[in-house]
Amino acid sequence: MSKRYLAENVFEATQKRIEFVFQEFDNIYVSFSGGKDSGVLLNLVLQYARETNAPQKIGVFHLDYEAQYTATTEYVDAVYDDLGDEVVNLRCCVPVKCITATSMFEDHWRPWEASKQDIWVRDLPNVYL
Repeated sequence: MSKRYLAENVFEATQKRIEFVFQEFDNIYVSFSGGKDSGVLLNLVLQYARETNAPQKIGVFHLDYEAQYTATTEYVDAVYDDLGDEVVNLRCCVPVKCITATSMFEDHWRPWEASKQDIWVRDLPNVYL
């Protein structure tokens, strides 16, 4: 199959999709892992909201796995701190069942499991759901 080039680039296509979302939905949420891709998307959505004076307040959802890279946690903290009240902080710290590949004895673990607080990797963040 041969390549088919379009008249618009990726940035322009993204802007159209973001505009569509803002026009069609009352509530806008960005799922933010703390990685590069979701960080770029969050910034593009915020840029659109600021430039158009969009009435919607952006919800920024982050599922905090407790045992994630320190740099990721620091970046997520910094983003929430920088954005302050401009967004709705939806940092979620719940004991969801996760697959683990780091134990020979357990095939899953639960971040933030209350009964195992004594072995948590770190304390709960200051603001979370």
